[in-house]
Amino acid sequence: MFKCIKLSLCIAAVLLVAVLAGCGGGGGDSKTSGSTGSSSNPAPAVKEEPRTIKHAKGETKVPASPQKIALINDNAFEDNMLAMGVKPYIGSTFAWSEKKFYPHIADELQGVHGMDGQAPNLEQLSEWKPDLIIISGQNEKFYDQLSKIAPTVQVAFNADWRVTHMQLAEIVGKTKEAEKNLQDYDKKLAEIKSEVQKAIGQQSVMVTVINEKTIRIQGATGHALNDLLYKDLGLAPAKGIPAENRVEVSLEGMSTFNPDHIFMQRNRFSTIEQVVKNVQDSNVWKNISAVKQGNVYNVDNWLAMSWGPKGRSMILDQIKKDLTAKK
Repeated sequence: MFKCIKLSLCIAAVLLVAVLAGCGGGGGDSKTSGSTGSSSNPAPAVKEEPRTIKHAKGETKVPASPQKIALINDNAFEDNMLAMGVKPYIGSTFAWSEKKFYPHIADELQGVHGMDGQAPNLEQLSEWKPDLIIISGQNEKFYDQLSKIAPTVQVAFNADWRVTHMQLAEIVGKTKEAEKNLQDYDKKLAEIKSEVQKAIGQQSVMVTVINEKTIRIQGATGHALNDLLYKDLGLAPAKGIPAENRVEVSLEGMSTFNPDHIFMQRNRFSTIEQVVKNVQDSNVWKNISAVKQGNVYNVDNWLAMSWGPKGRSMILDQIKKDLTAKK
């Protein structure tokens, strides 16, 4: 009897081993492939390789994902970067700005180190240890010294802000974001252009900048602001304004122009209020059509704002507000 019991137990044990072996064999491949995805030792992340950027000074290898970008410029690179979702580590500052940075984006640059955009302090810059430096052509003379601090790329000047925007995007790997910015700008532009043209038709427009001793008249081309007004929006330039960039005239020289609308920017200097008062009290100024009709609009630093999508969007908003208010 005991022999039978032992025999039965032996047979049961053999059968159990066989069943377990069968289960293990049937699920072997599945278990192996599953363990690869849930391993306690995951594969290391793929290291991003530096990118080679061609620019005005040659070729430079830049970090794939720079974290401490220094912008040394006077063409609103900060505006462009913020629009792409990139906050610089170091941004350019200007003596004329009460907020240090470009006023229209100063709030977004809180916590950013400030560096003179036209005369950088190389020793201080070195101490801050940026991992990428981007400069405008005005700072070309510092290129060799800056390159010893960190990889440095020089963006050549281009009157077309779109070209600059895309060049900056390539440097920091944000081309998709930049393309979206251009699409958004074009959409907003089309809407405001339609409204403004319905409001003023072919009435003429001029931009003036009040300086300490002269008045600057912005031209029809040659500057990002000029292109915004006369190319993008299709506004009619006042008769007599220069074909390109700008011209400086005296107060008496203003009698040459008779626009229907004037956008007036005031440069910052200690006697600006008195200078503006002198202009506005003069017979030359009072006899201009725009002044007679009450079509003079005070504006911020449009010259600087026009170089980036954020600033251009703000300019469009003000143009719409000013030119359609009397519709």
